[in-house]
Amino acid sequence: MKLTLAHRLGAVATAGALLAFAGCERGSQMKADAGPTATAEGTCPDVVAAAETAVTKALDVAAPWTGPTSGPKASGSKSIIYIAQAMTNPGVAGVAKGVQEAGAAIGWNVRILDGGGNQSDIGGAIAQAIAQK
Repeated sequence: MKLTLAHRLGAVATAGALLAFAGCERGSQMKADAGPTATAEGTCPDVVAAAETAVTKALDVAAPWTGPTSGPKASGSKSIIYIAQAMTNPGVAGVAKGVQEAGAAIGWNVRILDGGGNQSDIGGAIAQAIAQK
């Protein structure tokens, strides 16, 4: 699944905020007449600077891929059923679309069942998927 820029920015912003606040303890703010009062290792400005560096690095779309470049061949002609919690949820629908696209890329038949966002319909979708096995 390809993440949109908005998803990437949201994830990076969340990570940055978590990093920034993780190193800040109560009382570690800067005072106008003195340096930081934090006694913990690293100060809030240090943590914020580290978070900003991490965000800049994460947003670098030209960064080289250092992960695997090959893998085992997918088994051909498989059928899978993906039960989505609720296709009215854009996030869930996006994942379902990604599953569909990934399946198509390797020649699999993918069927999406909509759980409708409630326990009863999700249970029905599970029963339907099992019946098709």
